[in-house]
Amino acid sequence: MPRTLLRCIPFSGLDNMCRDLRGKSPTIDVYTAGDEDLVIEAHLHNYSHSDVAITVDRGNLLIHAERQDQDDQKPRSYLIRESSSSFYRSISLPGQADPALIPADFKEGILRGVVPLRRRMIPAQSIAIGSGRSFT
Repeated sequence: MPRTLLRCIPFSGLDNMCRDLRGKSPTIDVYTAGDEDLVIEAHLHNYSHSDVAITVDRGNLLIHAERQDQDDQKPRSYLIRESSSSFYRSISLPGQADPALIPADFKEGILRGVVPLRRRMIPAQSIAIGSGRSFT
């Protein structure tokens, strides 16, 4: 009886699945506008203004969006059909960011926040050199 060998590729569909998942998640763009502002844009086309929250916590800009879909169609046997979709992203802000002055707006499915960057000029400082002291 002849044996037929089949080639097994265990993760062959994983690339396609990852590509599909990436296409469904919102896109985030982070770029600088000149030397004074850091612009953060979240493309949240499936969310409304009331679904989106943006906060700053411990040097991170947090974007959270959650949508609840309800379907109250009467011809079906269930009373309520509900599903939710959520999105969360944390973006580390640079040290010169001024979180108290971040304006944000949500228009046509795009959340846009502008982080002003402070210009901190740290003057040069000379460091005294000791003689013969050990480091302990």
